[in-house]
Amino acid sequence: MYLSHLKQKNSYMKKSVACLKLKSSMTIYITLVLVVIMALIFTLIESGRVSAVNTKLRSITYMAADSVFAEFAQPLFDQYGVLMLWADEDEFMKAFNGYIKENLDMKETEAGSDMDLYGMRYADSALTEVKWVTDDGGELFAKQIYDYMKVHVIESAMEELLSRTDFFEQTEKVREVMGAISEYQSEFIKVEKSVSELSDKVNHIKDISENPKTLLEEMQRDLDLYQNEGDQEAAKRFSENRTELKKSNDEIQGELSSVQEKTEEYYQNVDAAKGGLLAMKEELELSKEEYAPEIYEAIQNKVSEIEDTGSEEGEGYQTIKSNAETAAAFQQTIKGFDAFFEATEGEVSEENAGTYQTLTGQALESIKSFDLSSLNAGSVEAEAESADLSFIENVNQKYKTGLLDLLAKEISEKQIDQSSFPSLTSKEKTTEEEGDFVDKTVQKALFAEYNVEHFGCYTDKKENTALDYEVEYVLGGKDNDRDNLSSVATKLVLIRSGANLINLLLDSTKQAEIRELAAAVSFGQVYIMKIAELLITTVWALAEAMLDTKALFEGKKIPLMKQQGDWFLSLEGLKNFTGDEATESDEKFGLGYEDYLRVLLLLEKKENQRYRTMDMIQANMCLNENADFRIKDCMVKVKADVQYSAPSVFAALPIVRRTALLDTSGYQFHFTQEYAY
Repeated sequence: MYLSHLKQKNSYMKKSVACLKLKSSMTIYITLVLVVIMALIFTLIESGRVSAVNTKLRSITYMAADSVFAEFAQPLFDQYGVLMLWADEDEFMKAFNGYIKENLDMKETEAGSDMDLYGMRYADSALTEVKWVTDDGGELFAKQIYDYMKVHVIESAMEELLSRTDFFEQTEKVREVMGAISEYQSEFIKVEKSVSELSDKVNHIKDISENPKTLLEEMQRDLDLYQNEGDQEAAKRFSENRTELKKSNDEIQGELSSVQEKTEEYYQNVDAAKGGLLAMKEELELSKEEYAPEIYEAIQNKVSEIEDTGSEEGEGYQTIKSNAETAAAFQQTIKGFDAFFEATEGEVSEENAGTYQTLTGQALESIKSFDLSSLNAGSVEAEAESADLSFIENVNQKYKTGLLDLLAKEISEKQIDQSSFPSLTSKEKTTEEEGDFVDKTVQKALFAEYNVEHFGCYTDKKENTALDYEVEYVLGGKDNDRDNLSSVATKLVLIRSGANLINLLLDSTKQAEIRELAAAVSFGQVYIMKIAELLITTVWALAEAMLDTKALFEGKKIPLMKQQGDWFLSLEGLKNFTGDEATESDEKFGLGYEDYLRVLLLLEKKENQRYRTMDMIQANMCLNENADFRIKDCMVKVKADVQYSAPSVFAALPIVRRTALLDTSGYQFHFTQEYAY
């Protein structure tokens, strides 16, 4: 029994020990599990905290940059709708770091708590990139304007402006081609002038060519009287007529020599004029595909007509050549009188009277036998007497000198100092970017509209501005109103002359008038007539363009393509052009001065337009706000590197540190912040 009891007790003790061991193992297991769970929980909390710190620091960095850029130049924004930060790099960084540190202060944000679980600390910062307004060809400045104008401009207005670009491109091409002729205008006029002078010389020779014959006949009669009646007065008259004959012959020889000289000049002038024709033809062929078919055909016909009549086989050329040959032959005949004058040098006497009679008869026969009917410059006397091309020089002279005073009244004399302007100190040449041409044209149209909307011009001046003609400055870039307006006037005249040329070339009625006047000044020379048609066409277009520009300056509207009743200047009026002609117009649907400014801005290089716009903004800010303002010192974009630190909090607990093996030295945060208007 005892042994049985001991066995039972021993078995119970074993079971108790086993139970105790099991309980101890469970306690240790549970403890280990709890430690792992706590480490996991604190690790997750630390991870969440680090993520929150990262997000908060990113937000703080952005808010600091945003806060600095919120200090933009307010007057600039109010007047011109653009955002710029007038500050240098040190000023920016001082303000930027100040906002960072202010936002890092958690005492106010963590109300009622002394514990800062974030523990964020500013470490360092650096400005790695700054974009000033004038950088990259003013691209960021232009982008602001594009975005601003998209909201303010009616889309249909832009479409209408862009729809005109094809027409103005046509006018530019026509003007370039006709301009090739204009460059040789003086040579063409010299051709006309040389033929005119030849005509005068030939007609004069014809007038005086009868003098030798008349004098010789009188001299024969005088010799008859002397021989038959012994009339001493007749002998005396013979000597006097001989003297007059010599004078007449000298005069004729001089005129004949002049004919040959003028003929040579004619050849040279024709060759020079052909150079202008060739230049015109080459210019036409180079841009053939860019012309409307009817315009190309009209110009091509003009060129072909001149080519066909300007060859050496042409009638006009042959007429001049024949004149030279006739003049040379007649000159030899006249020179033959030298022997006659030498042989009849002495006074008339009974001994020499017979000899003198024979010599005089021979001289008379030589004169009578020479036919001057082939000597002809093709003069159309009835018409040529009252017609010439002098009005061409008159119009060109007015265009080249004193154009502005002729077209505009009460011109501003304001002047500015450009020495600090972006267009002179900061202008960069940029390469044209790849992209859709239409989009770029739309951008230029938006920029053009911005200038017309925000700046004054000749017909719509604004108050308190450095220059009265601000849009004209954007187009001209000169330091004074007068020169800028003059530049615009010249550009407007060129644009309108191109449009008028197209109109004239396609108007059969006006072409008929031009042909009639050209015939009147051509002296029967077809070559000159065809050249004259071109010259008259170009100068009529130019004179009309000058009056068009004058009307625009007066606030009137001019249609792109004029109808018969829209022209200010008739062809008859062209001959007496003064520039003071009336420019009455009832046109209500054409383009006004500001519309043409928009077109000119579209044609202006984008770099010029951007930087000169900056010039005007700076000039007006200096005038009205702060004389030290410089647009090149304004930021529009920055990139900054910022470093922060934060300590480990939950990861620093011994239980977590030992279990999770986390870095307890703290965390470093690095951000690159970009900000742009």
